[in-house]
Amino acid sequence: MKIQKTKTATQILPSNTATKAKSWTMLNGDSEQILKNFPENHFDSVVCDPPYGLSSDTMDGQHVARVIQSWMTNDNLETKGRGFAGAEWDAFVPPPSLWKEVFRVVKPGAYVAAFSSSRTDDLLKLSLRLAGFEITDTVAYILRGGFPKYVDLGRAVEKRLRQWGHTPPEAHNDTTAIRTDLSGQGFLQSIQRKKTHGRSEQTVVKPSHDLSKRWADYHSNLKSAFQPIILARKPAWSSTIDNLIVHGVGALNIGGCRIPRADNDDAEEGLDSVELGRYPANVIGELGEDNSKFFFNPHNAISKRPNAADKDLYMSEGIKNDHPTPKPVSLMEWLTRLITPPNGLVLDPFAGSGSSGIAALHEECCFVGIELDPRYHELASSRLRNCENTKSAA
Repeated sequence: MKIQKTKTATQILPSNTATKAKSWTMLNGDSEQILKNFPENHFDSVVCDPPYGLSSDTMDGQHVARVIQSWMTNDNLETKGRGFAGAEWDAFVPPPSLWKEVFRVVKPGAYVAAFSSSRTDDLLKLSLRLAGFEITDTVAYILRGGFPKYVDLGRAVEKRLRQWGHTPPEAHNDTTAIRTDLSGQGFLQSIQRKKTHGRSEQTVVKPSHDLSKRWADYHSNLKSAFQPIILARKPAWSSTIDNLIVHGVGALNIGGCRIPRADNDDAEEGLDSVELGRYPANVIGELGEDNSKFFFNPHNAISKRPNAADKDLYMSEGIKNDHPTPKPVSLMEWLTRLITPPNGLVLDPFAGSGSSGIAALHEECCFVGIELDPRYHELASSRLRNCENTKSAA
């Protein structure tokens, strides 16, 4: 589609006279239904952390095939599994029907930045594609501090053999250890307000049978040390250039996300220089001191705030943020700045405790968040209110 030559610039350029009545809005309910109340081509970007679908259902190839078949016929096969920490809402990734509503309400050329899991990002990408989005890139968010969540198979074999009647030799001794309970419902209970992680003395089974010794220190998964962040885009109107002129979105803010370079850093010609800074990459996070100058790290001094305080940032006094999976505000700021035009309107259909909204306000953008859980909706609203009041007082 080409711009008609008979139209003038004032006819096709977006109006700058409309003002947004409120810098942020939090809505409580089902995102797919709530988004139906918004007009087409309304939002400038989407920054979100949707459900990852970490249930047994996404490990079942036949069930996954049936879900995808239902997607292809504009249906949503019901999934009853439990995902992260036993949560029903994490049974599967959001379906195309939800992303189609997101697609409808974002402007042509608008970007989506959506966190996912290394195990299920293929399903989220497919869901986005079926809704009409283009997958433009995947950012690897490196977390060196991740910890393995899976059992030693040698110990598991030993336990099963003992259930079947195996008796360890008299000289064999198991050990005990004080451990933090970070699994299942215990994880959720341990992060409730004013509570700490539960700790208890637990028996550490040691292999005594030749078969369990054979499988000692074998596991079924690697340590999770990165998260994929999917970058998707609603197709541009006409061309990217025309889209930028007409809709004001459709480009990545490279200049605002460059990594500063020191004067003594070897400068290359072209896109990387001491003056410009390094071009941002599709790898970010904790890559070690030798690599820190090449990649954005939301956990170092660039974040401007201690990372440990991110979770309770703008929480009311005496109340702690008990959301299980908040993201660093500095990371959400970087993503918002990368894909959102100045003073743009950001959408998060899975707002959680509101970190994406705080990032939007820090970046001088407006924000609309939707959260299904009434308690987290209240928590996010409180944080955004405190953030707005703090900015107004500054």
